[in-house]
Amino acid sequence: MTGEVVDSIDTHSVNVGSQGGTGSSQSRPSLSFGDGDTGIYESADDTISISTVGVERFQVAGGLMAGANAAGPALYNEAATSTNPTLVPNKVDGDTGIGSASSDRLNLIAGAVSGIQLKETTSHIIQTHEAHVGLTADVGSVQGGLPLLSSYNVISTSASAGDSCTLPATSGVGLKVTIKNDAAANAVDVFPAAGDDLGAGVNTAASLASGASITYLATVVNSTWTSISN
Repeated sequence: MTGEVVDSIDTHSVNVGSQGGTGSSQSRPSLSFGDGDTGIYESADDTISISTVGVERFQVAGGLMAGANAAGPALYNEAATSTNPTLVPNKVDGDTGIGSASSDRLNLIAGAVSGIQLKETTSHIIQTHEAHVGLTADVGSVQGGLPLLSSYNVISTSASAGDSCTLPATSGVGLKVTIKNDAAANAVDVFPAAGDDLGAGVNTAASLASGASITYLATVVNSTWTSISN
């Protein structure tokens, strides 16, 4: 169907097909409104695009609706899980965004790993974080030993006093890491990442006694951790 269809509301018009075919584009969409530079068109085979003021804004293709911007958001028509986000802030990074483990749960996912989960229970929200438990400290007091990969880390085994673990780099202010030493008897040396400072000097470890725990807060990017509990 080609030609112009004029609606009965105000003075706006709906143009169907008069600008379609091979000449359809973001500035001349096949289904347009008003002055003709806003509407819907097929930007590629099996891809529907939406444009406003002559500029493509969103695309729909297969099971995906995404922003036209190269790093724009995306909405996936697939099952959300605790590791599969369906609401993604950057379509290039499809495994980072918001998913859902089950009913009444919301998961914040980075790199297909659930970092934070919000769960509704009796009209209250419970927040949970990823935790690594049952860890074994690396042998010897060595920076780089047992890299800590979670917000909450429980070390269950330290074969000798001074066996080690290492915090991640202080990549952003506000990053918080908690360490619990559940080893039966031996202290664990906690190192910062290379170039960072736990408070005793750059690249210097802090000893964490058996049964003790400590939380570090990144307070200077790429530089400094501050102990906020022990």
